[in-house]
Amino acid sequence: MRKRLISAALKIIPNRLQLKALEKAWHFVFANEKIEVGSHVRINLQDFNVSWLVPVTKTEQSQGEQHPLTVSFTLEKLLECRRKSVLQTAIDDGCIHVEGDAAKAQVFKKAVKSVSQPHLDRLVSRCCSFLHIKPEPRIDLATVSVSDIECDEDIDFIRDSAISVQKSDTQQALRLMLVAQQARPNGSHINRKVKEYQAQLR
Repeated sequence: MRKRLISAALKIIPNRLQLKALEKAWHFVFANEKIEVGSHVRINLQDFNVSWLVPVTKTEQSQGEQHPLTVSFTLEKLLECRRKSVLQTAIDDGCIHVEGDAAKAQVFKKAVKSVSQPHLDRLVSRCCSFLHIKPEPRIDLATVSVSDIECDEDIDFIRDSAISVQKSDTQQALRLMLVAQQARPNGSHINRKVKEYQAQLR
């Protein structure tokens, strides 16, 4: 379903707007870093057989270098990379393939792997907004475990979700709070809530 929606969006949205969106996404991701990878980067979406030559620096050079850095991936893999740990693995194992000057490729890989999970979440939200599709939650509360947690904000989200259902479903609230406790064992509020829910369920 998600692949069909994105395929339709790519057909409807003019290429110049797609290119502008990718340029904005680049500068959003690397807003606080100066990434020396050349004036342009080619992005290949392999399973759609489309590519964009994205300007990534302010330059008078309209066509970019003769051999720009090229980043290739499938849509399926890109969608999996909403999690930072998955993104890092995809870079390491070549599922996100970076081709070109070795030094520039290394700079790019290092910069991508340093992107924080909250920043990545905001990027996903912006991309979904551009494509007019609803973003799917990165954390599924029905099945969440400590291995799904990527950052402190995830723990806060799980903790707050537990509190939001504590009156209607104490068992679910306890299950969620125990996950939060695994990730933040010294959290006083979390520990207090775990004891509270356990007492209610005795």
